Amino acid sequence: MKVCVVSDNAAFTADVKARFDEVGNGFLWVSAAPSEPMPVAGLLVFDGSSPAHAPVVRFDAPRWLLCTGAPPTDLAGWDAVMEWPIPAARLAEAIEQARHTIRARSGIAGTQLLASGMRRILELASESIELTDTSVRLLYVNPAFEQITGWLLEDAVGSQTGELFRAGTHDPAYYAEIMATLRRGEVWRGPLIGRRRNDALSFQEATLAPLNGPDGKAMAFVAIKRDLARDTLTERALESRETRLQTMLEGAGDGVLVHDDAGLIADANSSASAMLGVDQDDLLAGCRIGAFFEGYTELELVAAFRDVVEGAPITLEGNFRRADGQSIPVSLRIGAFLFGGERFLVTLARDVSERVELERRLRLRTEELDASLADLKRTQKELVQREKLSALGTLVAGVAHEVNTPLGVALTALSLADEALQGMRAALNSPTPSRRTIQARMDELDESMKLALQNGRRAATLVADFKKIAVDQASEALRQIDLGEYLQSILSSLSPMLRKENVVVLTDLSPIPLRTRPGAIAQVVSNLIQNAVTHAFPDPTSDRQLWVRCQEVGGMAQMEIEDRGAGIDPVTLKAVFEPFVTTRMGGGGSGLGMYVVHNLVVEVLNGTVEVESEVGRGTRVRVRIPLKPEPHSDGARSGAPTG
Repeated sequence: MKVCVVSDNAAFTADVKARFDEVGNGFLWVSAAPSEPMPVAGLLVFDGSSPAHAPVVRFDAPRWLLCTGAPPTDLAGWDAVMEWPIPAARLAEAIEQARHTIRARSGIAGTQLLASGMRRILELASESIELTDTSVRLLYVNPAFEQITGWLLEDAVGSQTGELFRAGTHDPAYYAEIMATLRRGEVWRGPLIGRRRNDALSFQEATLAPLNGPDGKAMAFVAIKRDLARDTLTERALESRETRLQTMLEGAGDGVLVHDDAGLIADANSSASAMLGVDQDDLLAGCRIGAFFEGYTELELVAAFRDVVEGAPITLEGNFRRADGQSIPVSLRIGAFLFGGERFLVTLARDVSERVELERRLRLRTEELDASLADLKRTQKELVQREKLSALGTLVAGVAHEVNTPLGVALTALSLADEALQGMRAALNSPTPSRRTIQARMDELDESMKLALQNGRRAATLVADFKKIAVDQASEALRQIDLGEYLQSILSSLSPMLRKENVVVLTDLSPIPLRTRPGAIAQVVSNLIQNAVTHAFPDPTSDRQLWVRCQEVGGMAQMEIEDRGAGIDPVTLKAVFEPFVTTRMGGGGSGLGMYVVHNLVVEVLNGTVEVESEVGRGTRVRVRIPLKPEPHSDGARSGAPTG
């Protein structure tokens, strides 16, 4: 303990110093002037001969007033007043009491802070902490106690620990030994099996210690207990989780490889080992994924590994080259994660041999289908061309038959004219020419020439119409036409066939200026009229009439071909534009007429075509085409029924 003596009496100061030295306590400071700054000391001793010193003393350390004479009457601020000289034994006892006073005052200063800190420590502790009196009756428990045992503080405090915790698993002698150790003032450590509030057993590692009073005797006991079951359960849960994870990895059908950014393999499951044809232990002996993976160079693969971001896996496609040289197509799913502060990657490798083989077969099948489709399109094109030529042939045959008649009449008329001319020449050369005879021969010649000229013009008109239609059908060139006049020309070229079939055509043709592909229009109208003649009138005695109309509707040129014939049944109507659909298969119908009509209207004329029909009441085909040419469509613009 440090001592400070304040006195202006040198002899007194020396005497005090000698006496303190005698009891083994040295001086810290000696001051001869009470006005000087006072040092911090454990004990301040003042000369009682100068009572004026007392007001100066304002320290927390014990303050003694040593009086060599009668003590002053005002003793406020002094912890003790002693007559000097003081016996050595009494001085030693006083010094010891001063030490206790210093400790007590220091403790009082820090009690509030210490209490607050200890309370926080008890609240945060994960171990159960109990405070009991010497009869092991609970005085305090911390929050961890409540969590571990299930007993709340208000239920536990005041109860004896034996009433709450003893589960009958320990012998009474076990508890007796614990109490004997504590009463000897020693600390006891060991296992305890207690009872929780729900009667479940609690396995604990306990430290019990006595709290001794100033007299050295135990005034309370403190117990710190760690729940072993919780630690064991945690360890078991971790072990179980690791076991499940390992089982999952080993049972996975895909290969699992754990590696660093350089591709160095740190772990691998049995599927990865089997996929690579390498023993698991050998895989972990310095192998790199790049040594097996084909499709990327090792530098490219390492760069890809380094670019993988946590939470954003990537996929690589390539081949694994097995140890036996076999190549297996694989898909790698690569993700990154941190473990122990280090970055790792996990790669899931899936054998995609079946998928690759399926893709190969699908590719071959697609190529075969593309080739078949090209053949089909080529065949369809040839069939359409044949159908067009067939229709043109029919037109040629009809026109040829029609032209033969006026040509025959013209030839006969010219023969008669030749005879009349010869007769007139003979009459003129006779010795007695007869005016009457010459006039008769001239009348015969005039009549014959008129007849020949009339039939020649008729034949020329037929040939001109036929030539125009035939040339248009062989070409898809754009040109300006009047739709009404052009339809009349088509009907004129078809008139031989119509007369032969006893079909009467009624027209309502408005003049419509139109820039289009006339050949396609001629083919469409010819096919529709031939279809009507062929299919609409199965009864030869029926009234055979067709209506052909054209008009402008909504900025489109609209053509209609209508009959009052047999009509089309609903099933056939749904498939009327499909190829090879006919009601007269084997009876002269190819089933391509309406298919050709649909293609020409949609693909060539950029228009739409639709059919309305009712069995027994006839059929109407309506075609709409733009007044001005438009870019060709993909054939999707059609009002055709679908099957």
